Amino acid sequence: MEANAEREIIEELHEQLAVLRDQLVSARAREEFLEMLLTTERNLDRESRLLALLEADRRELRELRELQALRPPEGRRHQIAIKHDASPRPVAPPVASSRQPSALHTQILAALAAHPAGRTCAQIEAAVGTGQPLGNVLDGLARRGHVRRLGKGVFGVAAALEAFAASRNGTGP
Repeated sequence: MEANAEREIIEELHEQLAVLRDQLVSARAREEFLEMLLTTERNLDRESRLLALLEADRRELRELRELQALRPPEGRRHQIAIKHDASPRPVAPPVASSRQPSALHTQILAALAAHPAGRTCAQIEAAVGTGQPLGNVLDGLARRGHVRRLGKGVFGVAAALEAFAASRNGTGP
């Protein structure tokens, strides 16, 4: 009888062991499923945050484009002037029509208008009566289109140069 009792205990332990193995496999499957759900949830949360950031950027870009469309063009501020012998440099925007030229600029333009063929920097400095070099001022006026550069250090008023050229070739007064 003892042998039968031992055999029954062994069979019962094997059955319990099989049940425990099944429960372990089931628990591992549930753990993997929960891990997958958590990972998916984290990914969805991250994706929703990124999507919200993208939408905010799109709204901001749309608002900037609407503002830019409402604003009148500011001239050639962002264009690049390229000379054949120089590297590219930004072109300054034209002077606003509401802004009056300074007294020095007016004197320079008057001195150049009196000589349609143009004048050198030294001649303009003498005509204006200033002790300061005017090279940088003349460069600024040339960039804004108020005067034209005729050569190295030689400038003329744009309108006066056109009238002078027209009178020389017989098409003007």
